[in-house]
Amino acid sequence: MNVLQKFNGFLFPQRKEELYVSLHNMLGFRPRNLDIYRLALRHKSLNRKDDDHTVKRTDDNERLEFLGDAILEAVVSNYLFRKYPNQPEGFLTTSRSKMVRRSTLGQLATKIGLEQLVKAHILSEAHNSYIGGNAFEALVGAIYMDRGYRHCQRFFVSLIERGYINTEQVVHKEQNFKSLVLEWSQKYKVHVNFVTYELEPASNAKRPPFLSEVYAEETRIGRGRGFSKKESHQQAARRARQALQDHPHLRQQIIHTRMLRQVIGDMLSQP
Repeated sequence: MNVLQKFNGFLFPQRKEELYVSLHNMLGFRPRNLDIYRLALRHKSLNRKDDDHTVKRTDDNERLEFLGDAILEAVVSNYLFRKYPNQPEGFLTTSRSKMVRRSTLGQLATKIGLEQLVKAHILSEAHNSYIGGNAFEALVGAIYMDRGYRHCQRFFVSLIERGYINTEQVVHKEQNFKSLVLEWSQKYKVHVNFVTYELEPASNAKRPPFLSEVYAEETRIGRGRGFSKKESHQQAARRARQALQDHPHLRQQIIHTRMLRQVIGDMLSQP
């Protein structure tokens, strides 16, 4: 080993580690604390269950996911605010929701190779699995803890510059509001269902014949009409999503109801 190799080994003792190399290529800068990134890549499915089927809690990426969710919203908000100086608040809010939605982040995690680094006991293609998107948020949380907010911004902008994110395509893509409501329900483990009625033919043929209502934990959060069941679902979901955004107390009430349902269910299941 020559002097230069020894010097590099002293400055970068973790350089030879495979995770370090993968993260360095992915992030565009040197990670410092590999442990925080290992935690970001550890899915909760690795938690062991005891003989009585109770989960034995170990460290996983859920707390970093919580942190990364908030940091990512701030980073994307800052980016959109500067990129679209003449657009109103409504456009910026809608655009941000498109860019940070689970499906978008999941696709992004696949493109940059993040999914391949995640440690989990279930496949990311499994039904209702958002491992990739959740891991991406956890990764942003890890970057924040390791290098701070500016490096989170730097990472996000680099994904755009490297072609992993097409901002215009994402921003102007038509939203599937039903999918957004279902994504929200799956994230917070809230029971959501759609009820559709076919109305009697009206004298005015232009009146949509289908009426749909959206319920979250038996609370109606939206309704809408359409000339097809699908259209009425979309209209109801759009109003439901707007209600959830505009009324934080409604979200809290629904989540509180879900927690009560879970407690009662656990009590009834006990012998």
